[in-house]
Amino acid sequence: MSNARDPEVGPAASGDYSLRADKAAQVVEALERGQYVDQSQIDAALFVPPKSLTPEQKAHLINQLKYAGNLDDRGWWDWTRDPVIAQDFSVQKKKANRAIRDLETDQQVSWSEIDEGLAVPRFP
Repeated sequence: MSNARDPEVGPAASGDYSLRADKAAQVVEALERGQYVDQSQIDAALFVPPKSLTPEQKAHLINQLKYAGNLDDRGWWDWTRDPVIAQDFSVQKKKANRAIRDLETDQQVSWSEIDEGLAVPRFP
């Protein structure tokens, strides 16, 4: 939460930090009540985005987003027989491309947007 209050971070980053702090608090509450918490929720709660990226980190992140976009393309082609599922892959590719564009042009991009761009729909 202290990162969210830092005047040096922009509004997108501040919002990201606030959302992540809330998710962490929810996981802590659930664990304190003895409730089951999935490992992916714990991992997400423990992740604190960096305040800035080095050029190498940015390039790596862009490559990960491009890879996710390629998987979205492959999923779209594999599911063209089901337009609803194919559309999910198409939307995900747009999210990946938007995050790539924002990173490449040094625009503010939230980690939530990056996470969404990295997601690839899973279907049987």
